[in-house]
Amino acid sequence: MIYLDIGIDLGGSMQSIILKGENTPIDYELKLAPMNEQKEIEVGFYEGQRALVKDNKLLGKILLTHNEKLGPFVVDIHIENEKMTASIEKTIVETFYLSNEATAFFILKETEQFEEIDKNIKEREKERQNLKEYIYNTLSTLNQIVIDVDKTPILDIIYKAEDVCYMDDITLEELNAVQNELEGNVNLFMNKIQKFI
Repeated sequence: MIYLDIGIDLGGSMQSIILKGENTPIDYELKLAPMNEQKEIEVGFYEGQRALVKDNKLLGKILLTHNEKLGPFVVDIHIENEKMTASIEKTIVETFYLSNEATAFFILKETEQFEEIDKNIKEREKERQNLKEYIYNTLSTLNQIVIDVDKTPILDIIYKAEDVCYMDDITLEELNAVQNELEGNVNLFMNKIQKFI
């Protein structure tokens, strides 16, 4: 059994990929979409229940790289006997050791006092991730537009919104405002270029 969530670092937030209470053995395929022809990505694996990775236990990190092909980075995870292995194309690249039941009990007790704080952080981080995904999808769509139109103004707006995604002290309300403003600007741009298609 898994005694604590296992997750990855998404810009400082803990994105759980395997939840506590699941029975072992577990096999899980982790797929990570690259940003803008990204050739490598470092993945940190964490164990715990807190909203931010800094408040959880770091199991370890692995570096994923692309050679010729682009597309998602894929890591196969196998968990058994409080041990987690990460494999790429059937080759084990790293082994991590998970907390036992006694250790997890104390971690869970300590976590209880932060439930409300973590709930608010998780809501904010979910919106941050939604904004990042919207930006990624919008940039992919813009790259596919082949008509001769100046994309610079909309790209500037998108990159400014992307900078907001990495601000530590941003609030949920500010993220929502940025998302709404960005969507409005992208819709205006797309409506304008519809005339040329």
